[in-house]
Amino acid sequence: METQAVERLQEIHRLWLAITKDSSSEYCAAFRSNKTMTSYIRCTVFELSDRLSLLVQPQYNSLDYAFYSNDDFIPKTCCVGNRTDTMWLKHIRVAFIHDNKLDGKAGGLQNLSHLLLTKADAKVLVGYGKTTESYDQYALAYQNRMTDSDPLLFIGQYAPKAGADDRQCESYLISSLQILKFDPGKASWGTMTEQ
Repeated sequence: METQAVERLQEIHRLWLAITKDSSSEYCAAFRSNKTMTSYIRCTVFELSDRLSLLVQPQYNSLDYAFYSNDDFIPKTCCVGNRTDTMWLKHIRVAFIHDNKLDGKAGGLQNLSHLLLTKADAKVLVGYGKTTESYDQYALAYQNRMTDSDPLLFIGQYAPKAGADDRQCESYLISSLQILKFDPGKASWGTMTEQ
């Protein structure tokens, strides 16, 4: 995997964990319904964009969120036709998809396809699956569908445990060449076989 791409995704991961740690009680409350979780994720994504010093556009080209800078915006004045309510980007810094049901009909694999077809500096998929053991099986399934070495960040999140005021997740950097998994105990990344 390209070092710069990996470092970019590791920074996004570090910021995501910090933001969700700071709002763990809100996360636990939001987990009760898809509507409240979607609202929580929106706030979290906007906080992430602030910390990355980027702008964010919800619902852009089949992506839940597209992060960009002012330089990436195509002004309305340079285009032919009527563009009153549309926004066009020439570059996406972070393509971000959140999925409440990775195992659903339009779940993780469909969203992975959207990310693989999107040209962006960084690609992120966050979601919840039926798993109670490990998201390793999802990471392997996603890797099997990848055709290039451009990595993406996958964060599989778990339902909050009763009486606990924290969130738990497993994080992976996935490319066609390898899978790196985050070890929270060591606060480092290693190949999935080393876990």
